[in-house]
Parts: sequence; C-alpha cells; structure tokens
Amino acid sequence: MWKFWLVVMLALPLAAQVQQSSVTGIVTDPTGAAVPAAQVILTNRDTGAVQPARTNDAGVFLLTSLIPGDYTLQVEMKGFKKKLIDRFTLDAGQAARLDVALEIGSTSETVEVTSTVTPLKQESAEVSATVEAAEVRSLPVAERRPYDLLFLSPGVAPEGDPSAPNFGVSSINGGRAGGNQFLVDGAPALSVDGQSERQGSIEAVQQFKVLGSSYSAEYSRSTGAVMLTSIKSGTMKYHGSLYEYHRDNALRANQWQNNATGIPQAALIRNEFGGTFGGPVPKMRNRMFFFASYEGYRDRIPTNRTRTIPDPSLKNGNFSGVPVVVNDPGSGAPFPGNIIPANRLDGDIGSPGRSARSASSIDGAAKDR
Repeated sequence: MWKFWLVVMLALPLAAQVQQSSVTGIVTDPTGAAVPAAQVILTNRDTGAVQPARTNDAGVFLLTSLIPGDYTLQVEMKGFKKKLIDRFTLDAGQAARLDVALEIGSTSETVEVTSTVTPLKQESAEVSATVEAAEVRSLPVAERRPYDLLFLSPGVAPEGDPSAPNFGVSSINGGRAGGNQFLVDGAPALSVDGQSERQGSIEAVQQFKVLGSSYSAEYSRSTGAVMLTSIKSGTMKYHGSLYEYHRDNALRANQWQNNATGIPQAALIRNEFGGTFGGPVPKMRNRMFFFASYEGYRDRIPTNRTRTIPDPSLKNGNFSGVPVVVNDPGSGAPFPGNIIPANRLDGDIGSPGRSARSASSIDGAAKDR
C-alpha cells in the first residue's frame, strides 16, 4: 500500500488546537507588591511573532494560544528597570508560570536574565514526560518510526508488531490501550483499537509529550493517556534537510535457519529517503510561514518459503502411509488399505500440468509519508 503524508504548517493563530500553550505570572516590585498595568511582551525566537499583554490590578498577566518553542519575555513599567528573560522553552500544551520581580530604576536600564529559565509547574497537576527536539534529532530509531520515541517515557509498554503501520502502545501507567488518545497538533490520529492511526516522518516532529494522568479536561474522550505530537513549523529563515538511509546484504548476517540448511542469504535492498523545507512565505515575512516534509520508503526482500507437496504415490491414490483414514464419499466406508481405486480418481490429478510445485517469492514494501 502506498502512503503519502505531506505536512504543511502555517504560523497562524489556530485557537481550536488543544496543544497550544500559555504563560502566566505575577509582576511585583522590590517590596513584593503587585505592579498593575505593566507592559508584557512575549516574542517567539523562531518566528519573531510578538504577543503583548498588560498586568491587571493584581499584577497578573496571561498569554495564551502559543505554539511550542523558544520564547523571550520582556516586562517594563515606568519607574522600574526593564526586565528581560532572554530564553525559555514552552512544551506542547504546557501552562507555564513565570513570576517577574522588577527593580527600581529607569526604563532605559535593562536587567537581562540570560540563564535558561525552567518555568514553574504550578498551573497544572498533570503527570507528563516530554521528548524534546534534540532527542528526536539525535536518538537512533529503528526504521525511523517516530512513535518509538514514546518508549523513552516512564510507564509506557509496547504491544504487537513494531513494524505494523498502526503500531502503538498497550499500556501507560497501567491504563487500557483502548483508552489512549493520539493528537497531532491538536487533531486526533487514532484508530478504533486505541493505537496510533498513522506515523509520519520523524524529520517533521518537533517534540512528543505523554500525559500520563491528572491532565486537563480539555483532553476529553480519553480514559487512558494522551500522546501529543508537535510538528515543526517554518521560521524567519529558510531551512531544510535531505537524507538517505540505505541497507543491503553487506550490513547484515544470514538467518540461523538458512545457515543450518545451507541456504544462502537472501538479497536485501532497503532505502529510506526524503527531506524537509520551511521558512517565511515571500512578501509576508514575520506574518506567515510554511513547512513541508516528505519521506519515501522502498524495501525489497526475497523470502525463502518451504511447502509440502504430494509424492507420486499420493497422486495415484495410495494413502497407506498417511495416518489419516480416507473414506469413500459414496458409502462412507474406508477405502481398503487406505488406497483409492484408480477408477475413482480424477484423471487430471496425476497429470504433469497439475502437479504441485514449490515457488520462491519476493516480499516488498513501498510507501511515502
């Protein structure tokens, strides 16, 4: 079966996606009092998208509908130094909290926090694990199946044939496989048995997140775990990749059964190839972006099969050496000596053109995703 999966991501505000993240926090002065009406500016470091907000009377700000990625947060208020948190990362569906303490001074002065900031997890009680982009890029994965990376998370157990196109997980934290939910950028990708419906190219994956328990009610219709997959998006600069993975006989050993019977190794030729490309849409820089991914899979494996064929005596109706009683279909009584009389045989059974033969075959697979 041929499969094709082309992913095109546009950096547009899609409020219906449940995998979008948010940032909240409280802005305070040196005494710990809330600072109302402070200007908060959140900037996506990859796309340059800016989302402003102001604190309320309690000094609280809230920024929603954010895609996963790296961000910069800037807070300024008259009479205080400008505060800049240079870099922090939002995961898929994360509700992050960043409290900001301002210092007395001029807004022309800037206090820059350059160390990596890990947002406190105070807004959600979910138990989750995330496979980051660096792990997706660098970890070896058999046949490049992206959902194999889910097994890096604690409590995830496999089920079935890993080479199957809908290979999924049987249990997460002891839950039933049929209760799991798979979401790709907020869209369900689930078969009726609780397995992943389709796996795309690992080159298109930004990150995985496994929600094991105590997650938000927005992930409805799930009695098990929730797997969130975030697809890469375009950025302010054009970027892409090309790759080719090749396997043949020089890179593998013969099967034990073949060695024992003197059968030579069957030929194997396997190729996985593809590429990605993304960036800003011309004449719409910093406003619209695109990302595309293609992966092809070609696999050709000759397979040796053993079959039992009848010998000449069986073709002539002599079943005396077979431990099965052959009965006369007319009378129901066994044939004497377990031998069918020649006049009861179909004349075509023993003819050369109707004799059974063994055959070799070639198993192969070709798909695009």
